[in-house]
Amino acid sequence: MESYRLAEKALKVGVENIIVLHHNIVSSNFHSDHERMEQYYRMALDCADSIIENGISINIPEVSIVEALEDFEALPVRNYPKAEAYAIVQAMFNEFISLLAEAKNEERVPDYIRNLIEEWQQQFDLEANYKIAHLLAAEKSTEEET
Repeated sequence: MESYRLAEKALKVGVENIIVLHHNIVSSNFHSDHERMEQYYRMALDCADSIIENGISINIPEVSIVEALEDFEALPVRNYPKAEAYAIVQAMFNEFISLLAEAKNEERVPDYIRNLIEEWQQQFDLEANYKIAHLLAAEKSTEEET
């Protein structure tokens, strides 16, 4: 169940990394971007909670944050310009999608958990490859105009 546990690790570190971005995003629209980052870490936290609890139900032990940090890097605390912060979240969500795809293909994962994983993949895909992609395109367009 290594793929399942790897997805758990990515989610655990990802939640913490999005919290860092939430606190340290630099934007002329700070309030709305700060709130959006909060929505992202809550989404990642809800997914992590769901994946971990369902894993425990099928005898996949929860990974610790220490184990997770062996495979995934924590972001340093520093200021993150808006476009960089969103690009980091977009990359993170796409990594979640990929790792969850591998996790759901584990032999011991029952169909109901596979379905749950697919729902999370769809949510991350919508945010990363539609909403954030459009936001980043608008940011790039604005930069080119100035």
